[in-house]
Amino acid sequence: MAWTDRVVVPGRLRLRGRAVAPLLVAVLAVAGAVGLARLDDQPLWYDEVASAWASSLSWVRLDALLGVTDANIGPYYALLHLWRDVIGAADWTLRLPSVVGFVATVLLTARLGQRWLGPRAGLLPALFVAVHPFAVAYARDARPYALVTATVLGSTLLAVRLRDLPPDDPARRRASVLYVLAASTSVVLHLYAVLVLGVVALALLPAGGRERRRWLAVNVPVGVVTAVVLAVSLRQRGQLAWVPPITPSSLVGGASLLAGGPLVLAATVVAALVLVRSQVFERRTTLLLLGVLVVPIAALAAASVVAPTFVPRYLEPVVPFQSLVLAGAVVTLRHRAARLVAAGATAAVLAVGTLSVVTASYQHEDYRLASSELLSRARPGDGAVWADTSVRLGMSYYLRREEAATGDRLPVPTDVLALPRGHTVGFRVPQATGAAATRTEDRYRRVWVVSYAGRPLPSIDPRFRCEPGTPHGGLVVRLCVNTGSTA
Repeated sequence: MAWTDRVVVPGRLRLRGRAVAPLLVAVLAVAGAVGLARLDDQPLWYDEVASAWASSLSWVRLDALLGVTDANIGPYYALLHLWRDVIGAADWTLRLPSVVGFVATVLLTARLGQRWLGPRAGLLPALFVAVHPFAVAYARDARPYALVTATVLGSTLLAVRLRDLPPDDPARRRASVLYVLAASTSVVLHLYAVLVLGVVALALLPAGGRERRRWLAVNVPVGVVTAVVLAVSLRQRGQLAWVPPITPSSLVGGASLLAGGPLVLAATVVAALVLVRSQVFERRTTLLLLGVLVVPIAALAAASVVAPTFVPRYLEPVVPFQSLVLAGAVVTLRHRAARLVAAGATAAVLAVGTLSVVTASYQHEDYRLASSELLSRARPGDGAVWADTSVRLGMSYYLRREEAATGDRLPVPTDVLALPRGHTVGFRVPQATGAAATRTEDRYRRVWVVSYAGRPLPSIDPRFRCEPGTPHGGLVVRLCVNTGSTA
């Protein structure tokens, strides 16, 4: 039996049972249920709107966009473009690929867990992932993180299998090709996947000789793909300008968020210490798991000292490995009752966090509701000024989608600042081009201003009188009337 298949624990420490397949189906059903629950209840937040908009572009326009920004996740936009052509472009259908990726992650975690912990105990880390609040949050998000986590897990499973196959086994060639494809896909879906893939590759590196050369050769194509994606991403560093500088509190807070909460973070630290002292995993496997827990977070934190890049969701592939560490620590407990209590308590704490994710009220700017109010009150010939380019994208997306859905010519306000110079009104808002609006004529009597709640309004010509406005999840929609207009 190969080293990765050994479970170096006394028999009394293993969880026993025969009904493995029904349990796995039950765990996958839980993952699917929490991923799909209320999937369409909340509108797209800004990053999701960016996904929806980019995936709606023609191939030529998408290529032009990726030449300016988001090239590191361009393949995700291309995938979503194909997906929406077949399934549709509703909010929930755009999120559905992430749900599929999440369920696949749970299944792959079960496969790794069963390989390292045994048939039944190996389902425990899969259960932890299925109810993990961080994983569930991005399983319901039209962004690539859940899919990246699945491909990273798939490449890890293939790497373990490849490492176990005899040198002359014909299956090695197919396993090598699949590993390269899975690892490369992870990198092109999101560059930071390499932080986990690198730890896995180093942990499985043979001690020397021909096997080491073979393993290094298999990883050369992945390294080339990573270098290309990195080179392109370095040309677009400005897209991370919004990331705040890292501080000790943001580092601890990010690690806690990634772990599933402070209690689970503390439990993970204890579990890691237990694994160091125990033999529940073979030494290389222990190094792999603990390395994935520490190195990606430490590397991203170190990089953030130079250029802020520490965003917890970029590290989502760490979550399944954390769950394997927690499950491994549970397996070391000698008494069955203690194992059940530890497993149940961990799952319960995670599930409480997941419940809050699924049932939470919307925390972002509600472009959908703001657009609905604006359309219900707008008149033909109205103008509009957005607080910034983010609001502009979100509002334009939902306004145009509503117009396309009804098939009618709705009174969508004209974007005042998008007009040629000399046809603008007295609102001063910085736009992507750096232009500012200046009043030249009384073209508009009514202008809608959509701004952020709690922030100052743009500079407005004194002749405009604005209503207090209605808040919509961080946005405020105001109608401003030009009292001196003759239009």
